[in-house]
Amino acid sequence: MALLEELSAFFADAPAETRLGTVAGDPNTGTGIWTALKWEDAVTENPAVGATEVWEFYNATVDAHPMHIHEVLFQVVDRQAIFVDETNKTVQVVPGSVPTPPEPWEDGFKDTVTAYPDR
Repeated sequence: MALLEELSAFFADAPAETRLGTVAGDPNTGTGIWTALKWEDAVTENPAVGATEVWEFYNATVDAHPMHIHEVLFQVVDRQAIFVDETNKTVQVVPGSVPTPPEPWEDGFKDTVTAYPDR
């Protein structure tokens, strides 16, 4: 999943809205290309009841944003630095970067966590 900002058509360098999107490709081994989605677009994630999934959020914005997933509890596994290329709409995990564990206050199950910029 990608966290993306659409810039304002009226104000220079000001975001107009934040959107979720999908990432095609594997940013862990190369570049992933993001696609911004709209509220009315089809659901892209639909885990089965009782399933365990690993989701990756790529924050391509310059701001920290709370991430909330309805109806489930989840855990932060780790964070890792990413390169964001807004021109080509790509993200990539910084080669050679080391994943960092969750902050002490993020231990355990959550329903909302902070997605930090470039992580």
